[in-house]
Amino acid sequence: NDHYTVVGVYIAANEEIHLILDNDKNTANQTRFYNPMLNGQEAAGYGLSFTNYEPYWYEAGTTISLSFPDSTTKEVTGVRLFDFNLGQMMSYLNEENTLQMLNQADGFSIRGMTFYLNLGHTITKEVNKPLATIGDELIYTVVVENTGELTLSGINVYDDQPEGISVTGVSEDMETWNDPVLTDGVALVAAGLTLLPGESKTYYIKATVTEDANDGDVIINTAFTGGNVPRKEADAEVKIEVKVKVTIKKVITGNFGDLGRKFSFSVTSDKGNHSYNFELGNNQTKVLENLPAGAVLTLTEESAGYSVTVMAAGNEIEANEENEYLIPLGKNDVTVTVTNHSNIDINTGINLDSLPYIIILALVIIGIAVLLIRRYGIRSED
Repeated sequence: NDHYTVVGVYIAANEEIHLILDNDKNTANQTRFYNPMLNGQEAAGYGLSFTNYEPYWYEAGTTISLSFPDSTTKEVTGVRLFDFNLGQMMSYLNEENTLQMLNQADGFSIRGMTFYLNLGHTITKEVNKPLATIGDELIYTVVVENTGELTLSGINVYDDQPEGISVTGVSEDMETWNDPVLTDGVALVAAGLTLLPGESKTYYIKATVTEDANDGDVIINTAFTGGNVPRKEADAEVKIEVKVKVTIKKVITGNFGDLGRKFSFSVTSDKGNHSYNFELGNNQTKVLENLPAGAVLTLTEESAGYSVTVMAAGNEIEANEENEYLIPLGKNDVTVTVTNHSNIDINTGINLDSLPYIIILALVIIGIAVLLIRRYGIRSED
């Protein structure tokens, strides 16, 4: 109601939370409070009657003096001050808080007073490789800092696992790595962290770029806080480059294939500025480096007089209407074999039906030759 104002919040040495309220109208029946709740959570003394709740509050008059660990002091003044002990409720504190304090005289109950605390904190994130490829190991550095005026406890630190990377370890010193605890693609980096004002904590997250990553992807990995503090986020970006090596191999076959001939090739890529012109002879190769994965190569060859077969990754590539061979690239290196075949059947006039007669004729000729040799050999002896 409009009878009270929160003029102070402090945490005692035993971490009990106290609220200082001022009844600036100095109305009656101010000492009959009971059933305190902070942000919907039952505070110390909840469930007691107002007479039994008295140990948790006192009326302080017009001044309350506070002494801090750094030896400084502060006086809070008002018309009619009350100090309410809510107990050890640090885990229930938020930046925006709602207080309930019931009063025996119901018209004086507090059912929705709001007060604010500086629970400021920051989270930052960096990655060691802003440019990576499949199989690379990434190290993310996450720093959480308490920039507020109160000790923060119950802080949880998380890191998501977007498609394209796999979180493999969490560390506080980059020497001892623990397996991540993953829930629905989110890794728990730290749980129940406590930070004093001005204190920070650094964590390291190890991840690997997976086969799901594609050339040109920008993978955004987000770390964030939760638990008893408002969510704060920090992103780190990694751009993926997947490059492959393509080997073009020439093979010449057939009884009429010219093993000494050089064939002219042209290769272009639909991704990036890649264009090649070269010649290959039998069993020669040409290596094309750093081609983007996912690209489509267009291969043409001057191969007049030959039939051509193009094989890539075990698959035959058929020529299109322009006599071009379109070769899609995956994420692995590939060899493209271009086979030129030329074969001519020579007609000798010999077939299987006439072969027996030819053999007989040959034997007759051999026999006549032997007789002539013997005859002339005998005369030369005479």
